[in-house]
Amino acid sequence: MKRVKPILILMLTIILGVGASSTRMAPGPVNHDSTVPNLQTGVIGSTRLLVVSSGSMCQRLGNPSIDKCTLAIGDLIVIASQDPSRIVAGPAPIGSIIAFRPFSSVPDYLVVHRVIAEHQNSSGYFFETRGDANVAKDPWDYYGGVPASSIVGVYQYTVPIPYLGLLILAIQNFISRLQHLAPR
Repeated sequence: MKRVKPILILMLTIILGVGASSTRMAPGPVNHDSTVPNLQTGVIGSTRLLVVSSGSMCQRLGNPSIDKCTLAIGDLIVIASQDPSRIVAGPAPIGSIIAFRPFSSVPDYLVVHRVIAEHQNSSGYFFETRGDANVAKDPWDYYGGVPASSIVGVYQYTVPIPYLGLLILAIQNFISRLQHLAPR
């Protein structure tokens, strides 16, 4: 029983930590598969945990003959800050995967996509992005790309605890539904 307690405490900390600072993301532009790439977020120390809630980085969802999925729905991923000059552009698996805010007017809306091109001018670095499962570039790329100031972090790794991210999404969806049912 002593081993179970720390694991349960860790899981509750992750669930509550991710759930406490996240909100359901606002609708934004639609990508080719008619889904909005939403993420749920939480901060632990100097890194952030994100739960992937869109299939834009999972190639096999768009094409079942491809047995590949960079980031699946429900994956719990860790991102960390990184100097923009160290972000790499290129096709999968070369390009860095970044988490960013494409719309400054909607700060809770985050996207995690791969950097496919970068530009630098007197205003700084700008990055063109695309989900690994998407055919077309992201809509903000046509307006100069994502500025370095909008980047929240760079993908580090996926937490290897199966179904934990899906559990977090389910709990958050349940809480969200309860909030909508509550009288105001």
